[in-house]
Amino acid sequence: MTELSIVRTDAEDAYLGQFEAAKAALAGSDWSKALREEAIARFRETGLPHRRVEEWKYTDLRMALRDVKALAGEAAVALPQDRFDAIGRHVITIANGRVTGELPSVEGVTITRLSDALTHDGGELRVAIEATPARGDNPVYALNTALMADGLAIEIAPGAEIDKPLHIRTVFAGDNDGATFTRIAVVAGEGAKATLLETFDGPQSAYQTNIATTVIVGKNAEIDHFRVQTEGGAAIHLANLICEIGEEARFNLLNYVQGAALSRLDLSLAFKGENANCNIRGANLLSGKQHGDITMFVDHAVPYCESSEIFKTVLGGTARGVFQGKILVRPHAQKTDGQMSANAIMLSDEAEMDVKPELEIYADDVVCGHGATSGQLDEDLLFYLKARGIGDREAKALMIAAFVGEAFEDIGHDDLADVVLAIANEWISEAEI
Repeated sequence: MTELSIVRTDAEDAYLGQFEAAKAALAGSDWSKALREEAIARFRETGLPHRRVEEWKYTDLRMALRDVKALAGEAAVALPQDRFDAIGRHVITIANGRVTGELPSVEGVTITRLSDALTHDGGELRVAIEATPARGDNPVYALNTALMADGLAIEIAPGAEIDKPLHIRTVFAGDNDGATFTRIAVVAGEGAKATLLETFDGPQSAYQTNIATTVIVGKNAEIDHFRVQTEGGAAIHLANLICEIGEEARFNLLNYVQGAALSRLDLSLAFKGENANCNIRGANLLSGKQHGDITMFVDHAVPYCESSEIFKTVLGGTARGVFQGKILVRPHAQKTDGQMSANAIMLSDEAEMDVKPELEIYADDVVCGHGATSGQLDEDLLFYLKARGIGDREAKALMIAAFVGEAFEDIGHDDLADVVLAIANEWISEAEI
């Protein structure tokens, strides 16, 4: 009998080689080293995801990722301007995959570099670092686990109410290409309240970002999370965001996407306690040849929980948008309320939007629904605006801004929302419409 052998791409071999070359220098105790070895073993078995993998059918990463960059060196140039610098925040900067500068001192919060947290045993932070997506690991997450070089471990004390947003600013700086693998673990104790702001920026070089963030929301805790991705136009941005929501807890997310040649966010939400709530909003503005993928899985595993997801996408040029969203209601999750919608506007005939909303329900006392629309700007409404003296371009811009603005309704934190809206309006003002 002829034995079958695995044929790997050059990129897959390069990742395996990076791990072997770097593992001796990667920080960690016995448990974290074992975690890395298990992760690279899973990647060795699966390789990069491709279109025959259902969750990746619209984003063939094996075809797209032919060139694996070397691990990034330290940032050698000044960092770009921080768009949020007019807002009071506690800022932590990660440049080229490494935490830089002093960590802020925040009452009620313990902030530790990931490289230090990996050397300690036990505790909830270890649980957060070891957490996996609700429907299982994926190769991008496995690579992050194997190669995570630095990042942050953040513990918010029970009952603490943080006065200013915790801003995790992830930047790539320099003209040379490079790859970064960063892990963020956040644990909010019972009754804690905090706002997280994650931003991603970089130059026009073809660098590659692999970021994984885990947020564990304790009982009766409240976390508002703003995620703003404005990477450079030639970058690849691969992200996993895992959230576990405890009893009577609340998690709100605004995810804004504008950057990168290819981006994908795997969003995993799991309800761990009853009477919890999550509210997810997304705005994706893509142009040129950009490819932006949002893939979401919401796991209603316990009763009396509510989830709401609204995603708005605007596509120009030959850009391609992807939204895959699935709500799973398990047999004992009675009284679940799960609502999901995804809407897209195409500004050109060459743009493409792939939408796949799903409901999988095994309980009989639930209120769940999903909806999806894709189309061009409403000609009747455009005529109405132009008939009142508004120019063609101005009318289209108003319509796009109103469409995107729905994602910002009822999210609070007006100062943060205003900055993100300003970024969106800048994109709209420069779009070919």
